[in-house]
Amino acid sequence: MKTLSKLLCAVTVASLMAGCGGTEQRKAGYVEKGERYLTERNYEKARVEFRNALQIDPNDTHARYQLGRISEKLGNPREAAGHYQAAVDLNPNDLDSRAALGRLYLLGGAPERALELVTPGLTQDPKNAQLLTVRGAAKAQQGEVKSAFEDAEAAAKLAPNDEYAVALLASLYRQNSRTDEAINVVSAGIDRVPDSIDLRVVLADLLLAQKREAEAETQLKKVIELQPDDLSHRYRLARFHMLAKNLPAAEQVMRDAIKIKPDSVEPKAALAELLASNGEAAKAEAELKKFAAEEKDSAAMQLALARFYESQKRPDDAQRVYGEIIKQQELKPDGLTARSRLAVLLLAKQDVKGATKLIEEVLAENPRDNDALALRGNMALSRGDAPAAIADLRSVLRDQPNSAPVLRALARAHLQNNEPALAEETLRSAVQANSGDKTVRMELAQLLTQSGRPEQARPVLEQLVKDSPNDVPAMEALFRVQASIKDLAGARVTAEGIKKARPDLPLGSYLEGAVDEAEKKYDAAVAAYERSLEIQPSAGEPLTALVRVDATRKQIPQALARLDKVIAKQPDNAIAYNLKGELLTTRGELDKAAASFNEAIAKAPKWWMPYRGLALLHLAGKRNEEAIKTLEAGLAKTGAAALGTDLAALYERVNRPDDAIRVYESMISREPGSVAVANNLAMLLVSYRTDSNSLARAGELASKLDKVTEPSILNTRGWVKFKRGEFQESVALLQQAVEKSPESPLMRYHLGMAQLKTGDRISAEKNLEAAVRSGRQFHGAKEAQAALDQIKAAG
Repeated sequence: MKTLSKLLCAVTVASLMAGCGGTEQRKAGYVEKGERYLTERNYEKARVEFRNALQIDPNDTHARYQLGRISEKLGNPREAAGHYQAAVDLNPNDLDSRAALGRLYLLGGAPERALELVTPGLTQDPKNAQLLTVRGAAKAQQGEVKSAFEDAEAAAKLAPNDEYAVALLASLYRQNSRTDEAINVVSAGIDRVPDSIDLRVVLADLLLAQKREAEAETQLKKVIELQPDDLSHRYRLARFHMLAKNLPAAEQVMRDAIKIKPDSVEPKAALAELLASNGEAAKAEAELKKFAAEEKDSAAMQLALARFYESQKRPDDAQRVYGEIIKQQELKPDGLTARSRLAVLLLAKQDVKGATKLIEEVLAENPRDNDALALRGNMALSRGDAPAAIADLRSVLRDQPNSAPVLRALARAHLQNNEPALAEETLRSAVQANSGDKTVRMELAQLLTQSGRPEQARPVLEQLVKDSPNDVPAMEALFRVQASIKDLAGARVTAEGIKKARPDLPLGSYLEGAVDEAEKKYDAAVAAYERSLEIQPSAGEPLTALVRVDATRKQIPQALARLDKVIAKQPDNAIAYNLKGELLTTRGELDKAAASFNEAIAKAPKWWMPYRGLALLHLAGKRNEEAIKTLEAGLAKTGAAALGTDLAALYERVNRPDDAIRVYESMISREPGSVAVANNLAMLLVSYRTDSNSLARAGELASKLDKVTEPSILNTRGWVKFKRGEFQESVALLQQAVEKSPESPLMRYHLGMAQLKTGDRISAEKNLEAAVRSGRQFHGAKEAQAALDQIKAAG
């Protein structure tokens, strides 16, 4: 038996070893085939092989790294980041994955995160060229040029064939006006890696910067030779010819692309777009009609024709073609696509009912149709239904994780739903997935700025300006950030950049004047603002700034004379009349001021500011009813939230809370997602009404604010809870409000009353005492005093 047992054991062990060896061999085979496909740029097949390898060994970091590379090549950086992160988690010493993930962080405008990732790797291997490249690029984004150069030069020396290292060094040379050296570096890199597509594209860009068009064209043509089936390279060459104003050459490139892929609609649509962009819309239409006639059974070609009509602002023609496609295709996929596009056109015509019907038809046939879901999500966003918008947009992202428009819409939905952290995360994902999309980078910078983090917005905007040196909106956004953090030297450089890029715009001189004004160089500021007005005499901002400087220097007569001069030349200039009304109000010349405000209103009846100026004038003259009439008229004409808030506050001040509530109810019907309106309306309801319907309405409004942690919102939510008899929950919220705003007597009063209801008389007395002794007026001051007297009387 022992012999048999040993024999069985030996057989079992041998079987296990053979099985293990077989598994390893199969995995090695998958990896080998994957590497071969990767070399051949057959990324889809390579992905299959590496996934097979991971099924056998989920902890294989090399396979995960290669899947990350493949995801990048296929245009899915978020998926790539997931693979790289998994590899780093499995093996912190996987330096290739650290470098690759760091590059993706840089694309997303997050140099700090890239540095956090590569620093441990460089501690382990200080001469790792890939990690040095990432650190150098991160330092460059942070403005540390010297350190960036040191890393880039070291990386290029250690790994002269590394495309990323070569490209970084060239980029730094170019940014520092050393384009010749940049060209030499990239040319040497191409000599070593002649099949590098990326380096040849970089070299073409550098050559164009030096107006060496023929050499740039040679590089772009070589790229096409290397990858003849990739149409994006042909489009790049066509754009090159367009910039050189060589339309025949650009057109020929596109016709060659059509020959390469005759069954594809994409190059035919691209040819039409090229022709139309060069003023040959009729020829473009004729080409598309010819293709559509030749391919009568191709609904895709008909869709391209309809989209062309959309791009040419011919919605009726587009609607007609979409209608024909729907008739022919019914509920087939192209028929559903036509319905979604037609719904967009109907929405533009304010036909919400018609658009909704089409979307419902699409989703009834295919509940996961991404176009319809995205459209329904955006419709929900526009009417203030953020949760519905989030649900639909997230559904789309399951299939289109990198869609910039969807990610941007989702970020707006999160903001509307009072989830700024999720909005930021979404925009960062959008930037990472669409590094070339300037809009998402701009929106990320705006979000960071609006949330009080201009220092974090700054590197995003600086990189955007570096990538697009003539992008005026990006430069203006950078200027605003620099000014907000008191970097006036940097702001001045940016203003000069705008003047250089667009000398025909008044903006550069205006911003230059703003820097001078901030530095109290008033003569220089006036000169700059006047230069701005010379470029565009009707510009409002420089005129307003000039009047502001005059007022600061106590030169009101000079300011009035300046405005009269403008009005004489531009009798319809509402801004000048409004500014004059404001100055006359400060001088107490109320009748003349009223005349100026009325002139401004007559010239620009849908501009809200003169209504406010006139209302404030009436209040200064103790004419409350006239102020109310003015604000009511202004709100009806303009719909401006600022006028609605002013009007509601005035109604409350004159003891007409029901009218204030009416105003806010009207406002929230127009802006259902407004946090400020919901907050103010809820507080009014519980402050002036006690009926069950009003308390229920206040509770409904407060529930929409449950993600907001600002003190005033916490106070409202807590006071609504108090009025509804939910005292313990009320105390918790009001305590948070007071901790964040301890100087507010109103919040102290609210917290004291809630504590009194829960039996905490000592804390209640303390807070009510603080409210009463503040010496400041607040709604409920008498009630606070009475409650405090009651506590003291009770001992």
